[in-house]
Amino acid sequence: MNNLGLSTWLRYQELHGKSVALEEGHYRGGYIQDIAREIADRHGTDFLDQPEQDVLPFFRDYACRTVLEGIKQDLKNFRVEYDRWFSEQSLYGDGSVDQAIEWLREKNFIYEKEGAVWLKSSAFHDDKDRVIVKQSGEKTYFCSDIAYHQNKIRRGYEKLIDLWGSDHHGYVPRMQAVLEALGYSKDVFKVLLVQFVSLKRGGEKVSMSTRSGEFVTLEEVVNEVGVDAARYFFLMRSADSHLD
Repeated sequence: MNNLGLSTWLRYQELHGKSVALEEGHYRGGYIQDIAREIADRHGTDFLDQPEQDVLPFFRDYACRTVLEGIKQDLKNFRVEYDRWFSEQSLYGDGSVDQAIEWLREKNFIYEKEGAVWLKSSAFHDDKDRVIVKQSGEKTYFCSDIAYHQNKIRRGYEKLIDLWGSDHHGYVPRMQAVLEALGYSKDVFKVLLVQFVSLKRGGEKVSMSTRSGEFVTLEEVVNEVGVDAARYFFLMRSADSHLD
């Protein structure tokens, strides 16, 4: 999310005539420019003379909110409704992430090395120990994942089922390791891996990359082929099978 905010901030400056340098990790999609333009239309040059560290939280939150609203609308148009949405940011706001780290520290499941904080996940069948707090002090996604699964357990759930993209299959052992460290059987945790969809237009495969901004949105698919046809093709194969 910080990268999303920074990418939007850079595009906002660019819209006001400033020369900016987009680095390899920055998001380059047209939607980033659209969000930046919306901010510029609403706020003009209000942010140009402010220090970057002061404005980035606004750009991050604005971009995140805009993207999430778009996702919700696309899913609604696709006739998919979620009963509950969970914010990762809430785990930082209510102290859950820090509490999870302290709990692991009290149990002697973490240690410091090279300025970072590491989880002793190799002691629980993971292939190596994992960083949960970087040298910069920034907490990793894995850190908030730990807090999130603790949150699930505290809400009374006895079976934790996650749906992950197939490219995250390597994360399964480390999350199992955390749950074992927390005193739970690894059997309470199940991950359903969802494979990728390859789209073709005119018989040619459409190449996609989120960071480079080269992708086809669900909205575009629905507008092009219709919601019924799109739903049919997504459902004709099991989620763990590739779909062309």
